[in-house]
Amino acid sequence: MEGFEEQSDDRPALFRPLRVHDLNMLILYSGREAYVLSHLEIQWNNVKDWKPEMRYKPGGSVSRGEVEQRLADIERIRRVL
Repeated sequence: MEGFEEQSDDRPALFRPLRVHDLNMLILYSGREAYVLSHLEIQWNNVKDWKPEMRYKPGGSVSRGEVEQRLADIERIRRVL
């Protein structure tokens, strides 16, 4: 797909661990884990278990309301990162 080509792996090895979809690891790497867990615990608990494979669930597996809530929670967390 145009615009979504895999990037070559010529970046320094130091940055390779950051190329993950594991939200628990990414929040740890952000340095804001303590803040998010203490101030946005409800929002974090709603989104922390997301996995890339969830994108391929059949339509209707998650309600529109659940999706909208998760997106709102992600946005709220993103603002403090």
